[in-house]
Amino acid sequence: TLGIGNTPVPTTSFRGIQTNVNSTSQLLLAILSGTVRDIQEQYFVNSPTASDWTDYRTTFLFQRDLHQNDWAFYFKDNWKVSRNFTLNVGLRYDKYGVPYDTTGLGGRFTGGLSTNGGEAALFGCSGTSFNVMWNPTVGCDPTKLTTTEFVGKHSPNPSKTFWNDDWNNFAPSVGFSYSIPWFKRSTVIRGGYGINYAGAPDFLSYSGNIANLPGQTLNVTYSPQSYLDLSGLPAQRMRYRYRRGEPNRLAPFRSSIGPRTLPGMTTIA
Repeated sequence: TLGIGNTPVPTTSFRGIQTNVNSTSQLLLAILSGTVRDIQEQYFVNSPTASDWTDYRTTFLFQRDLHQNDWAFYFKDNWKVSRNFTLNVGLRYDKYGVPYDTTGLGGRFTGGLSTNGGEAALFGCSGTSFNVMWNPTVGCDPTKLTTTEFVGKHSPNPSKTFWNDDWNNFAPSVGFSYSIPWFKRSTVIRGGYGINYAGAPDFLSYSGNIANLPGQTLNVTYSPQSYLDLSGLPAQRMRYRYRRGEPNRLAPFRSSIGPRTLPGMTTIA
């Protein structure tokens, strides 16, 4: 039979129907009859001081507005040491700011035995590292549980940040070129070394890590087997996947070494 709820329809009413299309027919019948398969609800807040969920009838959008201030400068100079040897020296400085949410809803984990939030706070009263990861034998002070807090500009804690500022991103570079004087043709040997600091990840990554603390949103799906009376529905427990930021986060850097081909099929790496 096909049908929804207590009103089944015999498959004999559909001449030529095959068993492998029963599911498709069932879904089509449900759509045509206006039957609800499940109910999905999302609750959210748009203010760090909100004490209740946002009323979707007045505010429909889930608002997050992430910002980050970056700046950099550099200088470089060429020094001709001799007729055949030139030295290139430079220095670049990068400052990648700590992101913040203008709605004040960016947050981090705190509490536990941590003194500065971040990943150490995830272990609650057990400790501050994976060595004591939620270990019940280490003892626990119930007043040292993991909590959350809003931080950054426009939040209740504007003096706190997701991680500490990184001010030491100095990137020196040095290079040289040497023209071999005793070769008949013009042959130049070049080399160099430098450090480059990588930029920040995309803000979608930031949004998933710092703008989605537990309690900001709640998604609930109901899949009733029969008519569902919403007035008697029990409250659902919240579940959350933990993400954290490292307080002493450093800007990543990279270096590379590559080959250069000279005349006469000579390669220097």
